[in-house]
Amino acid sequence: MNSRRCAALTVLLGAALLGGCVTSNRTPAPGAAAVCPDSPLRVVLASPATLGSSGRIVIKDAAGTTADTIDLAAARQTRLVGGVSLRYQPVAVDGATVTIRPRVTLGYGKTYTVTIEPAVLGGQAVEPWSFSTRAAPPPATADDLTVAADGTGDFCTVQGAIDFIPAGRPERTTILVRRGIYNELVNIPQGKDRITLRGEDRHQSVIAGLNNAVLNPRHRTMMGVTANDIVIQNLTLRNLTPKGGRQAETLQLRGERCFLVDDDFYSFQDTLQLNGGVDVKNCFIAGDVDFIWGSGTVFFDRCTLRALNNGFLVQSRNGANRLGYIFSDCTIETAPGATHVVLARIHPKGYPYSNVAFLHCRLGPGIVPEGWELDQGTDRDRLLAPPPASAAAAAARPEGRESALIDNAQPAPNVHFWEYQSVDLSGQPADVSHRLPCSRQLTEDEAAPLSDATKVLGGWAHALP
Repeated sequence: MNSRRCAALTVLLGAALLGGCVTSNRTPAPGAAAVCPDSPLRVVLASPATLGSSGRIVIKDAAGTTADTIDLAAARQTRLVGGVSLRYQPVAVDGATVTIRPRVTLGYGKTYTVTIEPAVLGGQAVEPWSFSTRAAPPPATADDLTVAADGTGDFCTVQGAIDFIPAGRPERTTILVRRGIYNELVNIPQGKDRITLRGEDRHQSVIAGLNNAVLNPRHRTMMGVTANDIVIQNLTLRNLTPKGGRQAETLQLRGERCFLVDDDFYSFQDTLQLNGGVDVKNCFIAGDVDFIWGSGTVFFDRCTLRALNNGFLVQSRNGANRLGYIFSDCTIETAPGATHVVLARIHPKGYPYSNVAFLHCRLGPGIVPEGWELDQGTDRDRLLAPPPASAAAAAARPEGRESALIDNAQPAPNVHFWEYQSVDLSGQPADVSHRLPCSRQLTEDEAAPLSDATKVLGGWAHALP
């Protein structure tokens, strides 16, 4: 219905009979050309919108073929994200602004028409509109791609750029993420190695999405990475699951030789799950309840960890043949009211080789005097085989680890909770006199190799690729 006809009928029949027929601003604009095929759709109404529980959004090409249908009455709304089917929110309402994220990426060189049924927006009708996508994608051999929320880049979404990169490409591809908020779920699947995601501005290039164990029990992270040699730099990543929600990682990383540099990560729980080999430099990480965890070997250099509530910072589930999480020259902040914060915890029966070290770190108020915790309660995690004989255990340890064995008379002889020269935020030595008995204050000689990212990570972490 065109705007003149809508206005005339509103006068003659009344808005109630037309379901609130209104004119609106739409993006892409009606008649727009050279639109990114992965562009979200936006409608700004004259008054606040209400999201309905039924109604359809239909996108058709010029031949009348349906490219996508979003049916709000459907029990599950899913889309493929890097090859993984995820439940997601296709329509978001913020006041009078309605954002629609199609389930598919549109084609190049086509004209599409969008129709929104009135039931989608609580009876408010939106005039259908058409736009055309750009003629062709970037060159398949492009080493550099740009993502821009305003449509001026090669893509409008981060996932759109990742999907474009061929699996198995031997060269590194750098994706520049311009300033903007990219509300999406992201997945870099296995085989799409050597990708650099680099923000234009650390605090204004923001990737944020809602995902958790309720929506997607097996894939609950905002960004998932199973590829190798990935760099994530100069970005803010945030899981939008509110406090009190279920487990909700911001980043789950399973690749090797990966770098996280100059980034900010936010979630209320399980912010980072790092299961590969990762070098983390100058990052800010906020969360609560084991918000840094996994089975990887990870070196944290000059990072800031912020405990948002009482809880636990770290849970390392590394096995006997690899180091766990090493924090060097890091700062631990505690939010107001966080008065019972544990550096790390583990169930020693489930993960008897857990290894966490804090070296030259500044500890804020609220860190418990014991520092560490062994969880002796009921554990649903798998129980590992009994510890090997001492000679075999020593042979399996990475180079340098044998110099920091804890006393086997302790209740968790193979759990390594290590500390070296911890200080408070003013630089004064921290009181470690009440630390958990199975923890260890390292000597200078023991701490030296652990303070070197190249030695901890096996030689590859000497410089950004």
